[in-house]
Amino acid sequence: MDKIYFCLFNQTMTTLAQIGKAVREARRSAKLSQAELALRAGVARSSLSALENGMGNAELNTLLSLLQVLGLDLQVVAADVAPLAGNDRDLKLTGLQAQLSGLGR
Repeated sequence: MDKIYFCLFNQTMTTLAQIGKAVREARRSAKLSQAELALRAGVARSSLSALENGMGNAELNTLLSLLQVLGLDLQVVAADVAPLAGNDRDLKLTGLQAQLSGLGR
């Protein structure tokens, strides 16, 4: 089975630990405690803590609720275009657009 690639903060991620680290950084940037974010998102603080530490198996609904409160999007991208969804947004976007335009043919 191919890897599943997630894009958050214009970075391609493949592990729960990477996603958890990004959530932690966003939470801290928003100056929210774990308890505050968990309450606003309607999730257990223990679930948030486990996610931020790359442990457990976060449910997609939990992750989406947290990201919504943080004002973030999560994108799932195909393996063949994942390298185009990295950090250099302008260069990567051009390559991604080229790949996607070929899909409709």
